[in-house]
Amino acid sequence: MNENTGMAISEYYTNAIEINISPFELELRAMVMDSQGQPRHGINIRMSPQTAWALQKVLAKQIANYENNIGPITLPEEIRKNLE
Repeated sequence: MNENTGMAISEYYTNAIEINISPFELELRAMVMDSQGQPRHGINIRMSPQTAWALQKVLAKQIANYENNIGPITLPEEIRKNLE
């Protein structure tokens, strides 16, 4: 139970994300993949393009803060190249 809102908020871990977008919404499909690369379970999170835009700004700031305070986030080179 969230002590500020009184709402029950579920927690979910993901090690894989797919993103689908239309003119009206963005969908994040958060999944847990097993060691063979097969999805075990997942959830879809839908939001407006405006919310997605705001989310990416907040995430960029939080990641910059993390790296400034803790150090660079490392990724395998192949994954990093695909994201740049």
